[in-house]
Amino acid sequence: MSKELMRYILVEARARIARGWTKHNSVDAMGNVCAAQAIGIAGQRLFETHGYGTQTADAQSKVTHLVLLLANEQCRVGTWYASIPSWNDSCYTRREDVLAVFDTAIAMCAPPPPPRPKMVITYTDHVAEPTAYLPPQVKELVGV
Repeated sequence: MSKELMRYILVEARARIARGWTKHNSVDAMGNVCAAQAIGIAGQRLFETHGYGTQTADAQSKVTHLVLLLANEQCRVGTWYASIPSWNDSCYTRREDVLAVFDTAIAMCAPPPPPRPKMVITYTDHVAEPTAYLPPQVKELVGV
């Protein structure tokens, strides 16, 4: 369940950022949000619409950690960010960077592909003699 909740929060947060992203503010006058605020709003919306209580808080915490880890991995200047707001507000961070981190996180939380169908071998009730399938030349050689 945790991955599904995380995916919900990530997809919702990414959609908010795609509609409008801001730096140095949680929310600006135009309604644009920073990455941390987008995660917070998405977690709150999940709780309000579906409940889940502590599971929502746990999923939101995991999303925060995942996004921060991916942001630090993506970093081009060798700087390590201690929080999502510090990464979001960095002069090196662009909107495309934020969306790319969320896209990667969403892909990591995607459900696994369905299992491939297994090959089924069926046996008939009638089992022919093992020699019935041999070509005539082999039968002659073997003496059957």
